[in-house]
Formats: sequence, C-alpha cells, structure tokens
Amino acid sequence: MVSGSTQAWLSTALIGSLALTGCTTLTKIQYQQRYSCFQVVENVPGQPAQTKTSSLGYFSVFRIVNIDNTAKDAAAFSFDPRKLYVTGMRGGANQNGFADHQSGAGLLDTAKAVTVYQGTSSGPLGRVGIVVPSDVPKTAPVTEDVPLRYDGKNVMMLREGASPQFLPQCDVNAIE
Repeated sequence: MVSGSTQAWLSTALIGSLALTGCTTLTKIQYQQRYSCFQVVENVPGQPAQTKTSSLGYFSVFRIVNIDNTAKDAAAFSFDPRKLYVTGMRGGANQNGFADHQSGAGLLDTAKAVTVYQGTSSGPLGRVGIVVPSDVPKTAPVTEDVPLRYDGKNVMMLREGASPQFLPQCDVNAIE
C-alpha cells in the first residue's frame, strides 16, 4: 500500500516526466483572431453577391501566422485546417464550432493543408472562418477573444495580437 504523500509524489513525478517528454515533441501553431461578424459576403465579379448568416452564432476569422515544428523529437506535422475549432456557449451548454461551408464560414477560408517537416516552420498560412456557437443577439458587436483549438496530438496553440475587430459583414475579398 502506498501512503498519501508517496502517492502525491509519484503523481507529481509522473505528470512532470510526461510534461518534459511532451515538450520535446510539441508542434506550435501561432494564430491571430482578426474579425468577428454576423454575415459573410462574397462578391464575385459578374455574379450576384452571396450573403450567408449563421443561425448558430457568429463568424470569427482567424489568421494562421506560423506553424513551428522545430521541437527536438518532433515528427512531420500534417496541418489540416478542417481540424481547427472553437468552443462556444449556446443554449446554456458548451458546443464546438468548425469551419462549415454550408454556413458560409468556409467562404472565409484561404488556409490550405500543408505538411511541416521536423526541424522546420511554415507561415503565414492564410485565414480560417469558424462559426462560434453563441446566443449573442445579432444586434450587439462581438469582440470577445475565442481560443482557437486543434484536434490533434502534441499541438500547442499560441495566440497573438489584440481582440478581434467587429464588422457587421465580413467581405471575403476585403479582409486580410
């Protein structure tokens, strides 16, 4: 039988060794949350403007600044922008929001899948639009910071920059 203090020490040692091991294989994705909006507009010359509104919340536009895969024991990292997501609050419960082409968020995407090999970094990689699940009324500007997440192992998300700028409409051709 292990005493309480020995068990606590073993737990601390195990967590510490896992943390040290993980630090040598982490891939770091650096991003900015640039804009929040309730509508996405795409103006293609010679065609009617396409406007999308999400009934699930609002759109947030993230810029992928850099992927750093220079950790000591890192393996090649296959970045897939479809694995990026956020967690929002809707109907009193946490819900995940992804880039969804039917909602219009996908119209904002310029980031492409890329492999970042061990010992290298890559960036900037473009932008991703994601629907943030929310009960926020469509009349109030939204400038809250929303942490971007990645569905994958050994990935650390690093946010940089200021809170997002609110735009009533995100024009696909006018935002960076």
